This record gives sequence, structure tokens and C-alpha cells, in this order.
Amino acid sequence: MIVLPERRNVAVKDFSEVDCEGWLLQRSRRGSVMWKKRWCLVHSNTLYTFQNKQGTKAETLVRLPGFTVSPADEVKSRQFAFKVYHTGTTFYFAAETHFELSVWLDAITTATLAQNSQGEGIHLNHCLILGGLF
Repeated sequence: MIVLPERRNVAVKDFSEVDCEGWLLQRSRRGSVMWKKRWCLVHSNTLYTFQNKQGTKAETLVRLPGFTVSPADEVKSRQFAFKVYHTGTTFYFAAETHFELSVWLDAITTATLAQNSQGEGIHLNHCLILGGLF
């Protein structure tokens, strides 16, 4: 899966409706154990992460069909960690509570079944997870 950089030129404010949004910790890629707080949202079949709620460019954009989401039991440093993965690619996230973990797992699982990014197919009920500060 190749995501062109110009596709990330989307701002949080560009989404009038999202399927799920809230704060998550995201583990840095390339083997790092560093976690960064990110504003995340699921819109149609895509997961976006931003530096903050006013982000003007997505840091991560994952087209979810074909991906799987599950708890990341291998992550010992975060109690409510989960992973979004496909052959050769894994993204790690962590929620603040078990409830938030469940909501994100449900929302992303449903989004993996969506048919396309124009919102056709399965529609999610909106969820907003504000959570506390990690």
C-alpha cells in the first residue's frame, strides 16, 4: 500500500463528520519505543492521525480495508495498546482506558469492512473520545 504525501494534505477541520475521533498514543515507527500523543480520527475507511486537534496535515493516513486490528498484548509498556496491521506493516496505538480501547477496536474493525473512501458501504455511528491527558 502506497500513500502519496499529497493525500496527507488534509486538515482536521476538513472533516464535517467522522466515525470516531479522540486522543491516542501512537508508537513511533522504525523500532522506536517512543510514544507520541496524537489526535486520531476514522473517516469512512481511513484512519488519520494529527499532531493536535487543529492539525493541518495528517501525520499518518491508513486505508483500513485489508488491515486487521487487535489488542497488542506484546506491548508491555502500555496497558491498553492495540495494533493495526497488514502484511509487513504494523501501527501501534494505546488508549487511556479499557472502554476507549473497546471503542477504537470496534470503530477500526468496522472501518476495515468499508468499501471505499467516499463513504459507500458500512457507516459507523459517530463516537468522540476526549479522554484525559496521558
